[in-house]
Amino acid sequence: QKLQSADFTSSAESVGTGELTIIAGTNIIAVTIDSSADTLADVRDAINSEAAGKGVQAVIVNVDDGSGGTVSRLQMTTTETGESAAISIFVNDSDDTDTDTNGLSRLAFDTDTTNMTQTQAAEDAVMQIDGQKVTRSSNTIDDAIDGVTFTLLDEDILETTRVTVAFDEASAKAQVSAFTGAYNNMITVVKGLLQVNAE
Repeated sequence: QKLQSADFTSSAESVGTGELTIIAGTNIIAVTIDSSADTLADVRDAINSEAAGKGVQAVIVNVDDGSGGTVSRLQMTTTETGESAAISIFVNDSDDTDTDTNGLSRLAFDTDTTNMTQTQAAEDAVMQIDGQKVTRSSNTIDDAIDGVTFTLLDEDILETTRVTVAFDEASAKAQVSAFTGAYNNMITVVKGLLQVNAE
């Protein structure tokens, strides 16, 4: 999932003060923004500091404003995949209004308030095996059929892929041959080490 803030003049612009509560999957991340460090860059750094290893990363992107200048936007991305990793952001704004488009509440994003723009939704991977639905949070699925790993690369509901699971005789022979060669080399080394000089 990716969320993007409204436009700021630069990363040095003051965002506002208060508290952010970010819910990412099962992680609850509390971020306090005070007046000594309340620029967009400060907010990014505070989020990354508190959210390290908890499923969220914040960056600032500086993009064209369409009039020859640039604007800065805070972008928040989940580091885990699937719907269960989706982000909600609740704001306790120091201006006592937590859902408007002023101050820190510009970063609010939940089911009722969407002051940030979702540019990519959190989604699960879905495929069908013989008409049976398989849903996972990752595009790599290794637990649907024993011994088979699916890596989903593209979405096409009309495409059917046939998978044949068969004994790979050539691979088995190569592995046995490699093991036999390594074993014989070990025996040769052991024999050499066990030789005794009678003198």
